[in-house]
Amino acid sequence: MRFADYLQQRPLPVIVAAGVVLGLAVGVAWPLPEPSATAADQAGWHLPDPAVIRRYDEAQFTAVRDATVWGAAETPEESDGASRRPEWRLTGIIANPEFAALVATAGDRKVAHVGVGGTLPDGGEVVRITQVGITFTRDGCTHERILHQPIDPAEHAPCVPSPTTP
Repeated sequence: MRFADYLQQRPLPVIVAAGVVLGLAVGVAWPLPEPSATAADQAGWHLPDPAVIRRYDEAQFTAVRDATVWGAAETPEESDGASRRPEWRLTGIIANPEFAALVATAGDRKVAHVGVGGTLPDGGEVVRITQVGITFTRDGCTHERILHQPIDPAEHAPCVPSPTTP
């Protein structure tokens, strides 16, 4: 009598279980219809000829084939001192007790704290630190880096130092 009481108290699980069993029985008994041969012929799509398929881009293949495992060798146009400067990025700014920039150098796990007047990894000198970025000078030119912004490519271009006024 316990099962009859369970059915009266909770009929929904019993109905769901009966529906699953009935659905499985009908699904197994009912055969799947076979696709007609004309439907495949009407599709009209066939594999393209292998000679027509271009498997790779010749320029990309040449670039990969000519690349070295340890990186590209230095080219003559990169032999100036600007290309040998270490790459760095502005990772944070500390505002209290005094402003300091957190600078991470590529390939180094340590983060350097640089204050106003401090030297950056590429030889630049920090002129000003704000809550959103820093201003620094390098080779007589003034540059600015904003926190969480990509590096401006013009920063690496040669610049003409501004003439100093006496």
